[in-house]
Amino acid sequence: MVSYVLPVLQKSGRVEMDEEIETRIEQEELIAELYITPFEADKHQLQLIYRYGSQSFDPFQTEELEARGRQVILRDIEKENYIMHLIENSPILFSADRMVLQADDEKLYQFYYRVIPKLKKLVTVHMAEELEEMIQKQVEAVTSFDLTKDSGLLSISFDFEGIPEDEIQDVLVSLKEKKAFHRLKNGRFLSLEDKAYREMARMIEFLDLRKNALKSTVQVPVYRGIQLYETFSKDQKLHSQFSRNYNELLETIQHEKETHFDLPKGLKASLRDYQVTGFNWMKSLSKYGLGGILADDMGLGKTIQTITYLLSELEEKEQLAPILIVTPASLLYNWLNEFRNFAPQVPVTIIQGNKEKREKQIEQIERNQVYLISYPTLRQDQDFFSNQTVSYGYFG
Repeated sequence: MVSYVLPVLQKSGRVEMDEEIETRIEQEELIAELYITPFEADKHQLQLIYRYGSQSFDPFQTEELEARGRQVILRDIEKENYIMHLIENSPILFSADRMVLQADDEKLYQFYYRVIPKLKKLVTVHMAEELEEMIQKQVEAVTSFDLTKDSGLLSISFDFEGIPEDEIQDVLVSLKEKKAFHRLKNGRFLSLEDKAYREMARMIEFLDLRKNALKSTVQVPVYRGIQLYETFSKDQKLHSQFSRNYNELLETIQHEKETHFDLPKGLKASLRDYQVTGFNWMKSLSKYGLGGILADDMGLGKTIQTITYLLSELEEKEQLAPILIVTPASLLYNWLNEFRNFAPQVPVTIIQGNKEKREKQIEQIERNQVYLISYPTLRQDQDFFSNQTVSYGYFG
């Protein structure tokens, strides 16, 4: 027990020994080595060896270590205990003759990402070649933002340098699920604990992107980008990832002055001042690809303001995708009559009838026309609209 007890006593104070015992003491530097090899299906076997000079031994043994003849080797108990502490607090199973790391992603990640770096400061680690790269080298996560040319939406691109395109969606899902890591198809672990990954996860949560919508490039309404920009206002790195076009758009919106638009020539009505204001507001939103909610009280002319705006768009744009107005069933004919009174030149169709008729109507919708549909009918026919594009959707 001298090899265990004496180092502790020497740290506590001055120790006097019999000369015969003192001549038997031999002190060597501790060289610790850890061997890790594959064992069965995705299990890893560990063997820890301590070396003092020419002596090597199992650290779990309690026998006295002897060097040459009757010499006693003093052990570095403090270092040994710290190494054992790291190992014993690892997700390792101990048996009579071996230490085993089980085939569990969480345990494998914790061991290779957290424990091994600490052990390497004290221990020489020998690993089979295929285990050397269990942790994927740091992959830079980059998010970029740009305006799409045709749709007027904000395009958000997620890029992970070195990660195959077909695995990006799975990585994004792991981020959404707030996982600490993602295991790649090559068996390596990609740590998601870096700040850039955490910010990306926060962004995905803020945008409320569903799992099936997560791709390397997603498109969201422009206003979501404005919200994102303001929410992450202190993140200068994020701001630098917005394209020049988008930054110019934000700059223009922030310094936008009150704009007056010409009323459509074909309008068969006179608007009150506050209705003209509502029309100008909708035109301003449209100018920047934004949507809005016209929340006037009942009876103040939300319908006429909307018709004025839509007529203005139809007059200005030669090829406008179909316009869809969703309203309670009781108001369908009210909308139809309002169009006939104030904008009779606009083709308006009510989507109604049996399933076959409605399906045919939806298949044949045309540009530069307005279509009215009730909420219940839209819910029933949403699949029919999956391949259709509308320029404006109005919910009344």
